[in-house]
Amino acid sequence: MERLYVLDLYDIRKKPVTKRLRVAAKNIRIMAAKYVKTPLKNIKISSSVNKLLFSQGSAKIPSKLKVKIIVDEKGAVVSLPEEPKATPEKKEEKQVKPILEEKKEEKPEEKEEKQEKPKFEQKIVEAASKK
Repeated sequence: MERLYVLDLYDIRKKPVTKRLRVAAKNIRIMAAKYVKTPLKNIKISSSVNKLLFSQGSAKIPSKLKVKIIVDEKGAVVSLPEEPKATPEKKEEKQVKPILEEKKEEKPEEKEEKQEKPKFEQKIVEAASKK
């Protein structure tokens, strides 16, 4: 079951600045438990709602919060209405082997080029041969 609610958090502005975030999270849980009629310990707050509370800092908490409460057998989850449901996506396996083989073929050629003497050693050898 999914429902949209608008939670009023204006009264939290009366609390001390240092305690506003904790009180806001607690009030969200209490209101959700009241609306959905589930125990307080079975209410979860999603990370998106938590980020929204923290977005303006601890002193400026939003006065109203529109949330979607999803109820299932385990309990209830409070999330934002725009938040998509978490569905695992299947990743297609890429053809990694040919790419790795190409890289392996290129590396020995580079090593052969690097085996040439550095310029400063060549200059030393040339200077020694001139004497």
